[in-house]
Amino acid sequence: MRTTIQPSHNTTSIAGIYPNPFNSTTMLELNLAHSGYVQVTIVNVLGREVSRPVASWHQRGTQRLMIDADYLPAGIYFVRVVTGDGFSQVRKILLLP
Repeated sequence: MRTTIQPSHNTTSIAGIYPNPFNSTTMLELNLAHSGYVQVTIVNVLGREVSRPVASWHQRGTQRLMIDADYLPAGIYFVRVVTGDGFSQVRKILLLP
């Protein structure tokens, strides 16, 4: 038996980051339960913020946000998403040379 879980439109979540691993750009797909402020930061393995590609207001629903990391060295990073309604989630990404 196979179970598929569909994200609820009442729940904010990171639906995916693709491609991952990636070369210079990747797409962050968010399901937003409410319209509001969204901040996306890129953090290195030392916990330092190295980029803030998104800091703006977005509509409720599915949002696709392009992340350009062309200026960063190859390596492991973390994408942190924080919204104005208290949602916070982190996902690992791998930037290839």
